[in-house]
Amino acid sequence: MFSDDFESDKGWRVDAAGTDTATSGVFERGVPQQTTSAYSNQVKQLTAASGSYALTTGAAAGSAYGDNDLDGGKTTVLSPQIALPSSGPLTLHFTYNVAHGDNSGSDDYLRVRVLDGSTPTTVFEKSGAATEAAGQWQTATADLSAFAGKTVRIFLEAADAGTGSLFEAQLDDLTLTQG
Repeated sequence: MFSDDFESDKGWRVDAAGTDTATSGVFERGVPQQTTSAYSNQVKQLTAASGSYALTTGAAAGSAYGDNDLDGGKTTVLSPQIALPSSGPLTLHFTYNVAHGDNSGSDDYLRVRVLDGSTPTTVFEKSGAATEAAGQWQTATADLSAFAGKTVRIFLEAADAGTGSLFEAQLDDLTLTQG
């Protein structure tokens, strides 16, 4: 039905509404470079889960591990329109990484939302915490059966919304399946 490994540009738009506030580390479809925290010696930003490309908050590593992480607010990216079949079950599958330093908090997050017209519904959220969290690709699913028969968009939002902290968010290998 819909699949994107981000190896080619399928029309995702960064800051489509013009309301993003992040000062660095905005979402991009790019080749993410691994970063390792000098503080915790943990890898935070990972290379792509498959292939070379992924959606990443600041793909370049920079000269220090926190140079291009998400800072100063939120960043968003919006998928092209996806026409869903009228019957389900419909399931969204994706691989994600959320890594952060111990200066993160619950106001830092990665959200996956479904936009039905202009109405967003959060189907996945992973928040930061005041602990060191190493980068690790994980899989997640969300039931989209409630949107059967509609044309929707997938809307990703990541934020470093509290005090400045080390926060990395990535998404790869997104698929929508029926059955």
